[in-house]
Amino acid sequence: MHVAAVKSLLSALRQLSHQCMSAAVSSFGPPSSQKSGSICFSLERMLSILVNNMHRVGPLWNEVICHFIELTDSSNQHVRTIALNAMDQSISAVLGSNQVQEYASSKLQGACNDVQTENIELRSLECAVISPLKVLYSSAQNIDVRAGSLKILLHVLERHGEKLHYSWPNILELLRSVANAAEKDLITLGFQNLRVIMNDGLLTVPADSNGNELDEEGLSDSNALMSLEHIVLRTLN
Repeated sequence: MHVAAVKSLLSALRQLSHQCMSAAVSSFGPPSSQKSGSICFSLERMLSILVNNMHRVGPLWNEVICHFIELTDSSNQHVRTIALNAMDQSISAVLGSNQVQEYASSKLQGACNDVQTENIELRSLECAVISPLKVLYSSAQNIDVRAGSLKILLHVLERHGEKLHYSWPNILELLRSVANAAEKDLITLGFQNLRVIMNDGLLTVPADSNGNELDEEGLSDSNALMSLEHIVLRTLN
């Protein structure tokens, strides 16, 4: 199927989801099983299409992820939860794909040391996959959505942290902003993310994501951990 046809199918599913969401938010409490089922069906089909087109995921990604983000803005908490779960699955699917895994293997083997041989498309894809979490955290009005973005990031770091290369500045900037949060749950989640980076992930952080650029903004690996740890302990006591 041509990319344009796949996009049309995604657009139709997005429209179906929108219609059901509008009906769902007009009522109090969880949406009816029929409306909830229709939203779940739409998101599951969109995710399935994404997985089956992983070899050309770039042109399709925005169509899928933008709708998930739209749903997280719903006034209905059940709809927001469905959307966050779909985001988690879609991000994991892309980062766990053969395309990303093969590049990660070649990077570890030293096959991509020359800057000119870097895969520009993969760079764009990785940033496109991770950046919605930063956008979601900074723009969401509901604390459950902000917490959800940090939970998804935690899953990303635990499952695929060793494959990341280009998106570390966005990740560290997101975690830096968590230190300003007033909610204990958010600070604790940010702390858990940073712990994973310090314990498991920092060896994979490229030098250009952990060097002068971040130092100028006041963040070094150890200082960031100690700063956030101090805030967590101060807040929880």
